[in-house]
Amino acid sequence: MSLRINNLNIYKMKKTVFSLTAIILLSIGSMSAQSFKTNQGKLNKEREAKREMRASKVLERKLAYFKENLMLDKKESEAFEKAYRDYMQKRQALKKQYREEVIAKVAKGKANDLPEKERQAIIQTKLKIDKDRYELNRNFTLRLTKILPSTKVIRYFKLNKQFDKKMLLRLKKRKQASNRRRMEVKRKGRKLPMPNN
Repeated sequence: MSLRINNLNIYKMKKTVFSLTAIILLSIGSMSAQSFKTNQGKLNKEREAKREMRASKVLERKLAYFKENLMLDKKESEAFEKAYRDYMQKRQALKKQYREEVIAKVAKGKANDLPEKERQAIIQTKLKIDKDRYELNRNFTLRLTKILPSTKVIRYFKLNKQFDKKMLLRLKKRKQASNRRRMEVKRKGRKLPMPNN
C-alpha cells in the first residue's frame, strides 16, 4: 500500500513539475515574442530616423549645388529654397506613404497569397500615389516658372539629373569599396558584419 501511495505522490509531483515547466516555457515564449515586436519597432524607428537624416543631408547638398550652378540672385535663391524644401517635404511624405501602404503590405505575404480585394486596394493605392507624385512635380514646375526665368528652370532640370547621376555613381563606388574590403577580410579568414542597408 505504501508503495502505491509513493507512486501516486511521485506521479503527482511529476505532473506538477511538468505543468510548471510548461507554464514557464509558455510565458518565456510570449515574453520573447513581445520583446521581438518591441525590438522590431525600435529598429524600424531607428531606420526611419537614419533615412530622414540621410534625406536631409542630400537635401542640403542639392540646395547648395543648385544655388551654386543656377547662379541665383538673393531673391531667387530664397524663393527657390522655400519652394524646393516644400516640394521635397511633400515628396518624402509620398515616398513614406508608398513604403507603408504598398511595399510593406506586399512584403508581409506573397502577393499571390493576399485576397483579391486586398491586392486591388494595393493597386489603387499605388495609382493614387503615382497621381499625387505627378501632381506634385507639375505644381513644383509651375511654381518654379513663377520664381525663375525659363532658362534657369530648364537648367534646373539638367542639374537635377546630373546631381542624381553623381550620387548614384558615388553610392556605387562606396558599395564596390565595401565589397572589396569584405572580400579581403574573408580571404584572411575573419568575418565582417553585414552593413545595415
